Amino acid sequence: MVINGKSIDERKFNDAQMREIRWGLEDNVAVNGYADPRYNWEQMREIRLGLNDGIDITKYIDPSFSVDQIHQIKLGLRHKIDVQLYANTSYNAAQMREIRFALQDKLDVSEYANPELSWEQLRDIHNSKMHSHYAINREDVL
Repeated sequence: MVINGKSIDERKFNDAQMREIRWGLEDNVAVNGYADPRYNWEQMREIRLGLNDGIDITKYIDPSFSVDQIHQIKLGLRHKIDVQLYANTSYNAAQMREIRFALQDKLDVSEYANPELSWEQLRDIHNSKMHSHYAINREDVL
């Protein structure tokens, strides 16, 4: 199979991976960003679905990310947030989700985005910061 002038060896891919590549070609997405046998078919699907939505996550990921981590990166890009703050394999998908939620709420995560903190700790810090943020804004109104 030839993709963008580059020949790929179909024998290196299993049937599910080849299906994702074919679906990407049918949808006119840049499959060269995920036509790599190091990605499993679920990772390929997540990347392909992002590309279908106009979200190119390929520059932020590599095959060492789980499908759930890839999904969190894709959601961050969909919400137009700086995913570089959490697009790191040191974070698990739940930690990524909590950092993404905080970024969506326009919070500064630089002081607590730490892979050593559990997702529950990150959620608690996020909730505390949101409570403080609303308390400060309420005082502005009074």
